[in-house]
Amino acid sequence: LTVPASVPVLAGATTANFSATAGSFIPSNQNAIVTATLGVSSQTATIALVAPFVSGVTCIPTSLNQSAVSACTVTITQNAPTGGTNVTLASNNALLTVPASVTVLAGVTAATFSAIAGSSIPSNQNAIVTATLGASSQTATIGLSAPGVVSGVACAPASLGQSAVSTCTVTLTTAA
Repeated sequence: LTVPASVPVLAGATTANFSATAGSFIPSNQNAIVTATLGVSSQTATIALVAPFVSGVTCIPTSLNQSAVSACTVTITQNAPTGGTNVTLASNNALLTVPASVTVLAGVTAATFSAIAGSSIPSNQNAIVTATLGASSQTATIGLSAPGVVSGVACAPASLGQSAVSTCTVTLTTAA
């Protein structure tokens, strides 16, 4: 918090205004105390400095097949300052790749990034994407779907004579 070293009070006046300016980066919620002193008297005022935090992370679609991409958005609670705000990203599953971080540009509260599924998903599973800013974090869950496999084949009738026809049905574990 920046305040002037002194403030002139004009002759005949009992008040004077001045600005107290928060820094461009507040790493955590905290209080700043402003003290005004004249001679042996002083008074204080407390100003709360509120850090931005991650308010959400969303990804669409929320379920991916092999090599598919989900468009994700991370949102913070305050407009990013000049230079932007860097939000750290992570995936708890090696089969889902996210960038190490994303920058929320100055003057806005959201940034987008891509979450990319691996080229080989051996079984259906979830991946959790975490966005972190300071002490705050939010998560989004993305389902990773293994490719379908043949789970069965049936033919009727199962016994044929000469030139006869049987109708067969193949069944997959997931929709094609």
